[in-house]
Amino acid sequence: MSTCAYTCANTCEQATCASTCVWTCDYTCEEPISLVSFNARAGQDEVVISWTTGSEVDNYRFVIWRSNSADGNFAAIADLQATGGVATTNYNYTDANVNAGVTYYYRLSDISIYGYETVHEMVVSATPGASLGLAADFRLEQNYPNPFNPETTIRFSVPQTAQTVLAVFDMSGRQVATLVNGSLSAGYHQAVWNASDMTSGLYIYRLTSGDLTASGKMILTK
Repeated sequence: MSTCAYTCANTCEQATCASTCVWTCDYTCEEPISLVSFNARAGQDEVVISWTTGSEVDNYRFVIWRSNSADGNFAAIADLQATGGVATTNYNYTDANVNAGVTYYYRLSDISIYGYETVHEMVVSATPGASLGLAADFRLEQNYPNPFNPETTIRFSVPQTAQTVLAVFDMSGRQVATLVNGSLSAGYHQAVWNASDMTSGLYIYRLTSGDLTASGKMILTK
């Protein structure tokens, strides 16, 4: 009696053989995506969840999970279709089913076209506010999206009316853009930077309001 062996890359299928056939499957479970970043940004009665993938292999969809504590029971709140992109891809989802002043914790999983689910360990949190009126503190948020091309949004808050400057610098320390330069009232603000005339690389954005200063890093990819 003759036998034959069949090796496949993704799915196990019986080989066609004239007599009795024994087959094997040499399947390696590869994570469908490379997760570059995963963030939660609090807003007015909402939390915006954003994530960036470096690449996707046979990726089908994403599931967003939420909990009221970092080590609590997470429940699925959204199921989103993946693009299956082979290059950097940005995603976002707005969770509007929230209560102001409550801290929410989020995590992400992806499901491949073969039904394999990968739950990512990263947990992010955000506390939505009831109003975008007065800000309680001085804060500079991570730009979104990041990495970006060619536009990105920078959100920040100032606790009192003051002369405020938001500028962008390259890694040599040269100022390449001024996004805000004037007196701003207390509250939440945002600025958009269009870097279509800039080269790819790492940039620093710096916020100065009165005697307060904060900075962050962002990546332009073209």
